[in-house]
Amino acid sequence: MEQISLVALLTPIFSLLMIVRAVTLFSKRKQTWRELLLWIVLWAGIGFVAFYPAVLDYLPPMIGIKSGVNVLIFFGFVLLFYAFFRLFIKVEELEEKIVKMNRERAIEKAKRKTDSE
Repeated sequence: MEQISLVALLTPIFSLLMIVRAVTLFSKRKQTWRELLLWIVLWAGIGFVAFYPAVLDYLPPMIGIKSGVNVLIFFGFVLLFYAFFRLFIKVEELEEKIVKMNRERAIEKAKRKTDSE
């Protein structure tokens, strides 16, 4: 019988908790269905690979990368750059909202000042 490592046991449990968290955020309308789907696929994949690491031996020939670890590193970088891109877009949107709110507030303040004079 094959012995299961602590990582192979705890990672799928953690992945399952993260999936539950993503579903909870979706039910509270704090993320879209696309984000939910992304997190479910990502965490399910992490849990699956942790429990069945031999899967990584099949990916490199299909992708053209030499080893399974390199495949993980490559996809990790892709996901990190995607997350960075999404955060960058969110920050830009927040900056636009702040500028708009400040302009509206300044206009209201100027109107109140001219009305009081």
